[in-house]
Amino acid sequence: MIRVYRRGAITTIDMQPNRSASWRQTQYLLVAIAMVSLTIAIAWAALGFWIILPFAGLEILLLLYLGYRTCHFTYGRQQLTITNYSLDFTYRLGKRQRRYILSRPQTSVLIFKPRHSLSSDKLVLFQDGFSLPIGEWLNRDDIATLAATLKEHALPCVLQNKVQRVALNPFPPEP
Repeated sequence: MIRVYRRGAITTIDMQPNRSASWRQTQYLLVAIAMVSLTIAIAWAALGFWIILPFAGLEILLLLYLGYRTCHFTYGRQQLTITNYSLDFTYRLGKRQRRYILSRPQTSVLIFKPRHSLSSDKLVLFQDGFSLPIGEWLNRDDIATLAATLKEHALPCVLQNKVQRVALNPFPPEP
């Protein structure tokens, strides 16, 4: 989901992943799946195949952990504030926050086209060898809105025909 706010010469673009379920709804789904798995494991244990119980327990723990991580990630947020002289990019996930301030005249936007027709473009802020992916989890329409907003603010956009796999940890270890 993308929202654009304009206040005079300052534009703020707020980006969040689309969320189809709240944390409470995700908990209900995970518990329901865990109960089905546990019921099947207990039925097999009652038939004498007790060795399945530890594996069912591991399966349930892994399911709960991955469900938590996925839901937690959907509460992440990226915010890009564009002024006449700078780009202020903030990434928040829970209580953790990382902030980057880039010089607007020296920053360009790289647009990487996908190989597959169902994938969306990838947008990267680039300045002096430093690249910062933005809106990684936005859908196609939101990426198009973001690209149009960046072009509207006269940021140089460079189309890259090669496929780029950008993996940037927004919270790298401090030196």
